[in-house]
Amino acid sequence: MVKRRSLNDALSPEEEAFLKQEKTKKETPPQPPKPKKRKEKPPMPKAAQQQSFESDSSPTTSNTAQYSLAGTGAINARIDPRITSALLRAALERRLERKTPSTNRDIIAEALTEWLEKYGYL
Repeated sequence: MVKRRSLNDALSPEEEAFLKQEKTKKETPPQPPKPKKRKEKPPMPKAAQQQSFESDSSPTTSNTAQYSLAGTGAINARIDPRITSALLRAALERRLERKTPSTNRDIIAEALTEWLEKYGYL
């Protein structure tokens, strides 16, 4: 059986000196600049969350609830590709026409609210 050599045996004296020199120096790497802390905005008051949104400037929009991120929950669902395509198109067209609701989240929330009210869950 062949006797194995350690890695230290394979190093030349110059290489060993170089490695030992690096260990003794202990140079500290330059520290990256610390990011500035931003002040966080306080959460939206509950009264503002429950306000309804009415638009007098556009007669084609109906009175709908304004949905905010405060106090919302995430829902994941697999939906027919035709529905997702239609939702994206509707959101884009409504955003271009400056109508509300104009985001996927708001359109879905309005549709679910109507369904839940229709069947007595809200």
